Amino acid sequence: MILHQAYNTNILNYCSLYFGPNESRSFLNVGVGSTHTHIYIASGSGKFTWTPEDNTEEILDSYDVEAGQLIDVRETVGQLQLIGADDAGLSIMAFNPLFYDKDITNDTVEIVKGPNNKTVVGEDKSRIVVICVDGKITINDKELVSLQHAMVYPGKTADITIPDNSVIAIITSVLP
Repeated sequence: MILHQAYNTNILNYCSLYFGPNESRSFLNVGVGSTHTHIYIASGSGKFTWTPEDNTEEILDSYDVEAGQLIDVRETVGQLQLIGADDAGLSIMAFNPLFYDKDITNDTVEIVKGPNNKTVVGEDKSRIVVICVDGKITINDKELVSLQHAMVYPGKTADITIPDNSVIAIITSVLP
């Protein structure tokens, strides 16, 4: 497994990981800034499995994953995750909130693929992070490339242009 990049937005960490062909890795899904709540499959395919931390023989759930899929893994917090790639490898982006004292069930992650235009409006009690997952985008006349992000604050508006072959993630984090 290769950790390409990891970024801190002061609301969440996001990281880009690559698993080589037939490679698998387990993660204990705990820790501030390390707990995955959502995983986006950027390319490739593989398998996602989770087990209780103290009983790796008991599989709680397992399913195949493929490119373009967003997986909500909040139910795996505190459990052992196993992510494995198939013959072609697997690239993922994981979204990890920074606050343990907040209710993460209200947080949302939306994946938007180009070509598309989108307007995002910041609301009270929430912070929005727009991440360029792949390609390049324009947000309020400023260009972002892969793995760069922008914040949308309450009362502010972001006009986003997403060209063909580009992907963004819009994360809305509801603050306590």
